[in-house]
Order: sequence, then structure tokens, then C-alpha cells
Amino acid sequence: MRNLINIRITYFFQQLGYFIADFYRQCLLITIILTIILSIGVKNFDEVSSVRDYFISDNAPSKAELSVARSFFDDQGLPFHLMIAFEAADGGDLLRKEHLDKAMEIEHFLQYNLSIEQKGKKFAYSDFCGNHCQTSDIVNTFLTMYKSSKYGLNKHVKFSYPSMDLFGHHVYLANNILRVGLRKNSIIQESRLIVINFRATYSNPTISKVLDKWEKAVLDYTLTTRNDSLVHAYAASEGLLSIEFQKTSRKAMPLFPLSYFAILIFTVATCCKLNKTKSKHWEAFFGVLCPVLSLCSSFGLLFWFGAKFLSIITVVPFLILAIGVDDACIFLHAWQIADSQKSARDKLGHAMAEAGPAMTITSLTNLISFTVGMFSSTPAIRAFCLFTTIAVLFDYLYQIFFFTKDSPLMDFLRILKNVVFVESGQMAIFVNNPGNLSNPDTLAKIMIGIDKIGRLEACYEEKVECVQKFIMMTGFKGAISWTKRLWMLQNWRAIATEYHDLNLTLYEDFSIYADQLLTIPPSTYQTVICAILSMAAVLCVFTPRLKIVVPGVFSVISINLGVFGLLYYWDIDMDPISMAAILMAIGYSVDNIAHITYHYYKTEGNQDVKEQMQQALSSIAWPLLQANLSTILGVLALCVIRSYMVQVFIKVAVLVVVLGLIHALVVLPVVFAALPVRN
Repeated sequence: MRNLINIRITYFFQQLGYFIADFYRQCLLITIILTIILSIGVKNFDEVSSVRDYFISDNAPSKAELSVARSFFDDQGLPFHLMIAFEAADGGDLLRKEHLDKAMEIEHFLQYNLSIEQKGKKFAYSDFCGNHCQTSDIVNTFLTMYKSSKYGLNKHVKFSYPSMDLFGHHVYLANNILRVGLRKNSIIQESRLIVINFRATYSNPTISKVLDKWEKAVLDYTLTTRNDSLVHAYAASEGLLSIEFQKTSRKAMPLFPLSYFAILIFTVATCCKLNKTKSKHWEAFFGVLCPVLSLCSSFGLLFWFGAKFLSIITVVPFLILAIGVDDACIFLHAWQIADSQKSARDKLGHAMAEAGPAMTITSLTNLISFTVGMFSSTPAIRAFCLFTTIAVLFDYLYQIFFFTKDSPLMDFLRILKNVVFVESGQMAIFVNNPGNLSNPDTLAKIMIGIDKIGRLEACYEEKVECVQKFIMMTGFKGAISWTKRLWMLQNWRAIATEYHDLNLTLYEDFSIYADQLLTIPPSTYQTVICAILSMAAVLCVFTPRLKIVVPGVFSVISINLGVFGLLYYWDIDMDPISMAAILMAIGYSVDNIAHITYHYYKTEGNQDVKEQMQQALSSIAWPLLQANLSTILGVLALCVIRSYMVQVFIKVAVLVVVLGLIHALVVLPVVFAALPVRN
């Protein structure tokens, strides 16, 4: 059975080689024409970068919660939220008189004086904030009252924390006044960080453009405060984050030619020989050209059908270049060792019989790995896997037939993680079906449910005393990590489910990001399992030997465990970007293992273990080194981009290459040598 499968696979690729040799002009012409036609699809290029729409799972609970919140407030539009953080230039108290005056000056300018022009009309925040204007007034009210109390004549206001009483109204401060120092009785003495929330809704393209221009103007203004001697301001929003994603794409794509030429020079140089008849520099040139053609064809085809380009897809060309060069090196080596005395037709048939199965194994496992990712509930992951899958498919076909950290948002994100998430947060509780409020039992039930939420570990020790329009607000703290934040969300949702007859809905601004942890880890684990099972299935077909399949599968598991472990120690969270990088690692980790196992399998016969390993390593070791070193060269060009997304992919690529080579050239040979030889 083993010999029959191997013979049939080898025979198929040998005949395919003969076919290509007989009709090489037609194959070349069809490849070029197909590439040109498909490449025209680039005219439909459309880049999107909305974090909420593409980087959050379709079935995330937070999306339904946002819908309930918008419905409750009768918002007829999409939400806009921009945060401004103030810090003293010396890191000290912002409530010192000079610093307080400067903070009030910046706050007033952003509220009323900063305007942009759209279609000949000027817009300031007050022109489009609508029902949300009061959300930014809390800071102005606090600063004005504090200045009047401490440096003026009004000495009767008590600035308690986390809430203060203002003319009979309970004002919650912990979302805006942070890093506070308190006197006795929880009275504010100092504050080292102040945050303003600017909110709005938009329902037409004009206001959308106004908001885009305004948030960019805010960012530009905050950058000018970095040289101020008193107060520094920082800005962040979903829109600004999307802009940073687009900047990453525009920085990375121009580096692709640099990566390509670095790999091209390396591959051609390693294929050159003093003997001109044995030198394969032209073959190497066309082999490295195949990934570029496959990218043009695959991207063009997807753009023809209206696929959107996301920033996460930026790394796909570099990934396909690495995969394509791997196939090219395998084929080049097979072409190199073919009998030079044979005709070109016989040489091509021999090379295809030698390299075709190995190329097929790696392409199949890559395709299966990324195809599984196409069923992810996160749109960005689906797009990444779709583009990669189609590109891998085109690269496989072309190889056979043709071959023959500088973001201005980083300071704010530091503040968000180290201060805002630690000290503040606010949860809105919507009672969508309160029932008969004249019934004491109904009121008691509602208050019991609210009390349970208020008694959770992370909540501020303050009783919920007021209900406005059946919305209860409770503050919380200590959510420094997304894992802790998700834990709190799940606890709150469990309580809401317990009181399902009241139809409680909980909403918190950053829950959409925490919800990623609900879907991404399970999807990642499923993908890893599917990739391992698919590799085992493919190896069983091409190398039907238990003693080869089992070590190969465990090597893939070992490589991926190494990648996961080191990503953990590098503090890289589970998010759409790291998941896409892990999918890449899964696919690429199979390549080296598949090559060494297949070539070891082919050496089975009457040799002893030493002869088998010598023959297998002499056939594949150098092509593996070529392919992996070229991958390292390809990603080195990206090192100049200080972007989280790019840095994650670089780290994963280097890890997979190093661990893959160690397992392929050291671990597996040792394991195979320790196993008995079957004659």
C-alpha cells in the first residue's frame, strides 16, 4: 500500500513535469495573461479600518449591548467618542493654580474654540455634540468650582471622591478626575490626571467628515502641548486608532520591494556556481518572481469580487513571499540534482517527481490552516485568512506551471492602561422591562439585583442611590488587564441573566475589546487542533508510517507551544492581530517538519539509520536553510516600523523559523535515529 501511494504520487508529478515541458510556452503565456487580467481588479481597491466593525467578533455580547444603549437614548446614528487626558509636565498635581489655569484654558479651547471647516461652514464641538454635550461639562464644572473654592471666596464646596454633591446633585468624578490624593473623609487634595470625554452621534456623511476632521485637529493640537512647560494633553479615539492602522499599512507596503530584492539577491547568490552549466541563477530569479505573480493574481481576484483591504492584510505579501521562496528552494534543489545528461523534458519530470509531493504537503497544510481561520467570527481574521488562502493557492499553481513603536497614540494608551483602567470605569445598567413599579415587590427585586452588582469586588464602595430613566450607573476600578475586565463583565452579565424577567442590559465603553477574549482564544485553539489534525492526515497520505507521522505531529505541537509561551512572556495579548500571527505560525511551522519527514520517508529501504539520515539531510537541509534565511531577510525590512501589529508578526516569524529549523534539522533526526529501521 505504501509503495503504491508513493508510486502514484510520484508518477502524477512526473507526468505533470512532462506535460509542462511539452507545452511550456502555453503554460507561460496562460500564467502571464491570467496574472494581467486578474491584476486589473486592483482598480476596485478599497481600504477599511474601523476597529469596531472589523476587529470585534460578530457575535460579541457588547455589540448587542451597544444596540440596546443606543435604542434607549433614541440615538439615530453611530457613536463617536474621543478622550483627552491631561498630565502636568512635571508629573505633579494638576490642581496647582498655574496648572489649573492652563488645563482650563486647554479644556475651553477644545470645547468651544477649536473648529474645522466643511463645505464653507465652521464646526466646533458644540455644533455637533447634540444630546452628549453634558458629558464633557463635568471637568469644566469641577475645575471651575475647585478654583473658586481653593483660590477664590467660595469655601463651602466639599470635593468628596469618587462622587461629590453639587447643589443637591450627585456628580460622579472617578471617570474624569484620576490619580487623586485624598485628605480625611475622602476629600480631594490633588489630582495628577484629568480625562475629558467628548461624545457625539452621526447619521450622515457630512457630520462623519466633520468628526474625522475635528478629531485630527484635536490630535494635532494636543501634539503642540508636548513642549508646554505646564500641561501636556493626549488624545485617542477609534477613528484615530483606525488612522494609525492605515499609517502602518502605508509604511509597510513600500518596504515590500526591499524585502523582495533582499530575498532575490540572497536566493540568486546561493544558486550561483562557478560552473556556468550548473549555475541556476536564472531559475532562482523566476522562482522568486512566482510569489509576486501570485500576490497580483490573488489580490486582484479578491478586489474584483469587492473584498475590502484591512491593515492586518499588510503582512500577507511578506508571508506569501516566505512561503513561495520555500517552494522555490525545494524545486531548485530538485532541479539541481537532476541528471545533467538528461534532456530538459526528463530533468523537469524528475524534478517535479522529487519536489512536487513536498510542495503539495506544505501548500495543503497551509491552505487548511488558513481556511479554518476563514470561519472565524472576527471579520479581520476572516479577511486575513481569505487573502492568504487564495494567495497560497495561486503561489502553489504558479510555482508548478510558471517556474518551471512611533505612534502619537502610544502615550495615551500608556495612560489608559496604567491609570484609567486601574482607577476608573463606569457601567450603565438598563432596566428594559421594569414591570409595575407601584408594586413594592417589583422595586425590591430591582434593588436586590442592582445591589448584587454594586457589591462585586471591583465596584467602588458607594451605595447606588439614584435611578434616572431606569439607568443605574455604578463605578468600578482595578481592571488593569483585559482578562480582569472580561471577568468583571461576565460576572455582571451573569447577574443580569439571573434577573431575566427585568431584561437587564449592561453597557461599558471598552467591553467590545474585552469581548475579544471570549472568541479569539477558542478560535485559536480550534485552529491549532485543526491544523495538527490536517497535517497528520496529509502526512498519513504522503508518508504512511506511524513512526514518521507521530514525531512530525508532536514537532508541530512543540513549535507552536514554544511560540505561544514566548508570546506570553513578551506580554502579547490574545487579539485579532496576535491570532492572525498565530495562524501564520501554525501554517509555517508545518513546512520544515513536512519537508524533513517526507524526505526521510523516501529513504526507507535497506540502508541503516545513518545512511537514511545522511540521504534525507543531504536532500533537504540546504534548501531548508535557504528558505528560512530568506524569510528572516524578508521580515528584517519591517523592523524599522514601530507598530504593534508589525512587531508581533516579526517576532512570530523569527520564532517559527528558529524553532522550525531546530526541530527539522536536530530534534527529528535524533528521534528518527533512535527508532528502529524497517527493512
